Amino acid sequence: DMSTNENDASTQADNSSVDWPTIVLKHLDAAKNFIDEHCNEALNDEGKSALKYAALQRFLPQLARLCLKQGSHFAEIGMNEHAMKALNIDLTATNSCLANIKEEKGRTEKKNEAQMLQNLEADIVVISIESFYLLSTVLQSLGEKQE
Repeated sequence: DMSTNENDASTQADNSSVDWPTIVLKHLDAAKNFIDEHCNEALNDEGKSALKYAALQRFLPQLARLCLKQGSHFAEIGMNEHAMKALNIDLTATNSCLANIKEEKGRTEKKNEAQMLQNLEADIVVISIESFYLLSTVLQSLGEKQE
């Protein structure tokens, strides 16, 4: 019977103390460090413009969205410390992305590239605002617990 095997496997997984929130944060932080290391190199090297735009258009925004999503999930289930850590990674990623966009906007003379950067900047600003709002909510609930 297959269903008993599945139940046994899930029971075993529940019994081993898998600290999934810490694992999630560790991987988000590792992703941020990887992106920082490789993207900073690309952003500072004119010969790597394809990698630079991949970093700006995909890697940093996706990391920011993922951290916001995880931070929101942690906050919903009352794991405020974990939510703060995820949102911190998120805000670091959005800050880095906005700084690089600003630099690129000053450098580009192509109209379509400037428009792409403008759209990306607007998207990242929205993520930042959502993160700050969620972070303030988390901090407020932490403050209420301490009183």
